[in-house]
Amino acid sequence: MLSVRTFVVDSAGELMKFRNVPANVSLLIRLAYPNPGTKSRLSGKFGMSALEAEVLLSQAIAQGSHIAGFSFHVGSQLDSVAACASATANTLELMDLLEHRWDARFTMLDIGGGFPVANHTDVASSEPIATALRPLLEPHSTRLQILAEPGRILVADAPIA
Repeated sequence: MLSVRTFVVDSAGELMKFRNVPANVSLLIRLAYPNPGTKSRLSGKFGMSALEAEVLLSQAIAQGSHIAGFSFHVGSQLDSVAACASATANTLELMDLLEHRWDARFTMLDIGGGFPVANHTDVASSEPIATALRPLLEPHSTRLQILAEPGRILVADAPIA
Protein backbone atom coordinates (compact mmCIF):
# COMPACT_ATOMS: atom_id res chain seq x y z
CA MET A 1 0.00 0.00 0.00
CA LEU A 2 1.35 3.41 -0.96
CA SER A 3 0.78 6.37 1.27
CA VAL A 4 1.50 10.07 1.00
CA ARG A 5 4.29 11.18 3.31
CA THR A 6 5.30 14.56 1.84
CA PHE A 7 3.11 17.65 2.04
CA VAL A 8 3.49 21.31 1.09
CA VAL A 9 2.73 24.12 3.53
CA ASP A 10 2.71 27.87 3.08
CA SER A 11 1.25 29.23 6.30
CA ALA A 12 1.43 28.81 10.07
CA GLY A 13 -2.12 27.47 10.01
CA GLU A 14 -1.17 24.75 7.55
CA LEU A 15 1.93 23.91 9.57
CA MET A 16 -0.11 23.48 12.75
CA LYS A 17 -2.05 20.65 11.08
CA PHE A 18 1.18 18.62 11.09
CA ARG A 19 1.81 18.60 14.82
CA ASN A 20 2.16 15.12 16.26
CA VAL A 21 2.34 13.30 12.93
CA PRO A 22 4.56 10.24 12.39
CA ALA A 23 8.29 10.91 12.07
CA ASN A 24 8.31 9.79 8.43
CA VAL A 25 6.09 12.71 7.35
CA SER A 26 8.04 15.44 5.57
CA LEU A 27 7.02 18.98 4.70
CA LEU A 28 8.04 21.35 1.94
CA ILE A 29 7.67 25.10 2.40
CA ARG A 30 6.14 26.71 -0.68
CA LEU A 31 7.75 29.92 -1.85
CA ALA A 32 6.05 32.57 -3.98
CA TYR A 33 7.79 34.02 -7.00
CA PRO A 34 5.64 36.62 -8.78
CA ASN A 35 5.85 36.26 -12.54
CA PRO A 36 3.69 38.71 -14.49
CA GLY A 37 4.42 36.91 -17.77
CA THR A 38 2.64 33.71 -16.85
CA LYS A 39 -0.87 32.79 -17.98
CA SER A 40 -2.01 31.81 -14.47
CA ARG A 41 -0.46 33.74 -11.62
CA LEU A 42 -0.26 31.53 -8.56
CA SER A 43 2.08 33.59 -6.36
CA GLY A 44 -0.74 35.79 -5.07
CA LYS A 45 -2.64 32.73 -3.92
CA PHE A 46 0.07 30.27 -2.83
CA GLY A 47 3.49 30.54 -1.28
CA MET A 48 5.44 32.97 0.86
CA SER A 49 8.50 35.18 0.80
CA ALA A 50 11.95 34.01 1.90
CA LEU A 51 11.60 35.94 5.17
CA GLU A 52 8.22 34.36 5.89
CA ALA A 53 9.67 30.96 5.00
CA GLU A 54 12.40 31.35 7.60
CA VAL A 55 9.80 32.19 10.24
CA LEU A 56 7.77 29.13 9.22
CA LEU A 57 10.93 26.98 9.36
CA SER A 58 11.59 28.16 12.92
CA GLN A 59 8.00 27.33 13.88
CA ALA A 60 8.33 23.88 12.29
CA ILE A 61 11.54 23.19 14.20
CA ALA A 62 9.89 24.34 17.44
CA GLN A 63 6.91 22.01 16.95
CA GLY A 64 9.11 19.09 15.88
CA SER A 65 8.00 18.93 12.25
CA HIS A 66 10.44 17.78 9.58
CA ILE A 67 11.02 20.29 6.80
CA ALA A 68 12.54 18.34 3.92
CA GLY A 69 12.95 21.34 1.64
CA PHE A 70 11.13 23.83 -0.50
CA SER A 71 8.63 24.04 -3.31
CA PHE A 72 7.71 26.76 -5.77
CA HIS A 73 5.63 27.17 -8.91
CA VAL A 74 6.33 30.18 -11.12
CA GLY A 75 2.97 29.96 -12.88
CA SER A 76 1.13 28.11 -15.58
CA GLN A 77 2.11 28.29 -19.26
CA LEU A 78 5.44 29.82 -18.29
CA ASP A 79 6.81 32.03 -21.02
CA SER A 80 10.04 33.09 -19.36
CA VAL A 81 13.01 30.79 -18.98
CA ALA A 82 14.64 33.50 -16.86
CA ALA A 83 11.80 33.45 -14.31
CA CYS A 84 12.15 29.70 -13.81
CA ALA A 85 15.94 29.88 -13.58
CA SER A 86 15.80 32.82 -11.18
CA ALA A 87 13.30 31.08 -8.88
CA THR A 88 15.44 27.94 -8.87
CA ALA A 89 18.67 29.82 -8.14
CA ASN A 90 17.02 31.92 -5.42
CA THR A 91 15.53 28.85 -3.76
CA LEU A 92 18.84 26.97 -3.77
CA GLU A 93 20.53 30.03 -2.27
CA LEU A 94 17.84 30.28 0.41
CA MET A 95 18.19 26.59 1.21
CA ASP A 96 21.95 26.97 1.67
CA LEU A 97 21.51 30.04 3.88
CA LEU A 98 18.86 28.41 6.08
CA GLU A 99 20.81 25.17 6.39
CA HIS A 100 23.71 27.12 7.87
CA ARG A 101 21.60 29.47 9.96
CA TRP A 102 19.35 26.77 11.44
CA ASP A 103 21.70 23.77 11.34
CA ALA A 104 19.20 22.04 9.08
CA ARG A 105 19.71 19.57 6.23
CA PHE A 106 17.27 19.76 3.34
CA THR A 107 16.82 16.80 1.03
CA MET A 108 14.11 17.85 -1.42
CA LEU A 109 13.36 20.60 -3.94
CA ASP A 110 10.13 20.81 -5.94
CA ILE A 111 10.63 23.14 -8.92
CA GLY A 112 6.93 23.14 -9.74
CA GLY A 113 5.67 23.13 -13.26
CA GLY A 114 4.15 25.60 -15.64
CA PHE A 115 6.04 24.12 -18.56
CA PRO A 116 4.37 25.50 -21.68
CA VAL A 117 2.49 23.64 -24.37
CA ALA A 118 1.24 25.02 -27.67
CA ASN A 119 -2.53 24.76 -27.28
CA HIS A 120 -3.61 27.70 -29.40
CA THR A 121 -0.52 29.89 -29.26
CA ASP A 122 3.17 29.54 -30.01
CA VAL A 123 5.28 28.97 -26.92
CA ALA A 124 8.89 28.17 -26.23
CA SER A 125 9.69 24.49 -26.04
CA SER A 126 10.76 22.86 -22.79
CA GLU A 127 14.35 22.45 -24.00
CA PRO A 128 15.42 26.03 -23.17
CA ILE A 129 14.00 25.62 -19.66
CA ALA A 130 15.90 22.35 -19.19
CA THR A 131 19.06 23.94 -20.58
CA ALA A 132 18.80 26.80 -18.08
CA LEU A 133 17.97 24.59 -15.08
CA ARG A 134 20.46 21.78 -15.60
CA PRO A 135 23.59 23.70 -14.49
CA LEU A 136 21.72 25.03 -11.45
CA LEU A 137 20.34 21.67 -10.34
CA GLU A 138 23.09 19.25 -11.33
CA PRO A 139 25.50 20.19 -8.51
CA HIS A 140 22.72 19.33 -6.01
CA SER A 141 21.47 16.15 -7.67
CA THR A 142 23.38 13.78 -5.39
CA ARG A 143 21.90 15.17 -2.19
CA LEU A 144 18.55 16.67 -3.19
CA GLN A 145 15.59 14.80 -4.56
CA ILE A 146 14.45 17.15 -7.30
CA LEU A 147 10.77 17.03 -8.17
CA ALA A 148 8.90 18.65 -11.05
CA GLU A 149 5.22 18.89 -11.81
CA PRO A 150 5.05 18.51 -15.58
CA GLY A 151 1.23 18.39 -15.69
CA ARG A 152 -0.13 19.55 -19.01
CA ILE A 153 3.11 19.02 -20.90
CA LEU A 154 2.45 15.28 -20.57
CA VAL A 155 -1.20 15.26 -21.61
CA ALA A 156 -1.90 18.36 -23.71
CA ASP A 157 -1.49 16.55 -27.02
CA ALA A 158 -3.42 13.47 -25.94
CA PRO A 159 -6.44 12.78 -28.18
CA ILE A 160 -9.85 13.23 -26.64
CA ALA A 161 -11.65 9.91 -26.59
